[in-house]
Amino acid sequence: VLNVRGTPPPGAMMEKGMIGLLPYAFIPDMRCNNIPAVAAGLGTIGYNGSLLTERFGPRQRVICILTDLELEADAVSSYDPGCGQCRKCIAACPTQALTVEFTDIAIGGQTIRSPKIRRMHCDWAKRYGLSGKEGPAYMGSSTDVPPPERIGLREVQEAMEKRDELQDHFNAIMEPCIRECPAGMNKRPLANHV
Repeated sequence: VLNVRGTPPPGAMMEKGMIGLLPYAFIPDMRCNNIPAVAAGLGTIGYNGSLLTERFGPRQRVICILTDLELEADAVSSYDPGCGQCRKCIAACPTQALTVEFTDIAIGGQTIRSPKIRRMHCDWAKRYGLSGKEGPAYMGSSTDVPPPERIGLREVQEAMEKRDELQDHFNAIMEPCIRECPAGMNKRPLANHV
């Protein structure tokens, strides 16, 4: 996910439609490495597709390190964040990318349900910044292009041409599916948290 924290990678080229305010960097998507994290016993997968932990809910990023070192495996977490009764992330999604359809994944002798996410609808808001409620509206941008039912390259290109010029210089994505998720809120430390 493109982010204004950090510095550009070596040899990065800036083009129209990309963020023009430096420094910028890429950070892992909230769903990045969610399955290895579940296999490592860190938490479970929420209806928003991200790793949910008791302490931080969806408010962490996970990086996976592969090794051939023999390590004792942790048990798969039994944490139940209550997604089935909550569904705030589904209601908060401005492009209706989240669904209540699932794929079952076998991990550590258990079956984990991973939501089927309409990726292009999620990208419409998060990667391309075309939905005002995803973040652009909070920084004063007028960009708010409703996604079509079917999204392909032509639809993305046409929508990108409608973006507010402000977004060629700065963009912020707020991920309402994370912002509205109550998982882990009672366990988060009030100070000194990363």
